Amino acid sequence: MTITATDDIVAGNAATVVGIETVNFTIQAFVTTAGVNTTFDVDSSGVTADNINLDLDQNGTSIVDATITGVATGTTVTASDDFTGAVIVSGDDNASVVVTTA
Repeated sequence: MTITATDDIVAGNAATVVGIETVNFTIQAFVTTAGVNTTFDVDSSGVTADNINLDLDQNGTSIVDATITGVATGTTVTASDDFTGAVIVSGDDNASVVVTTA
């Protein structure tokens, strides 16, 4: 399943996804409005997937970082090499997660 966003995915507009093996979050924007405008923020607390992928798909963007919160136990998070800054992942209540970068 691919979710294409033009802004951060935060608690007020977070996705609820159950029963899908892989969820792809793709940002298509030059900046974001919530928090720091060079960071793509994703609240994944409503997602129970084996794999979550983060990707940046906008030429000329100012977005360089990604932050994903609420990651469930057993989830593998992969960020594309389009994010040239920091990729921060936090689990949901002591979750055991795997993080990889491309």
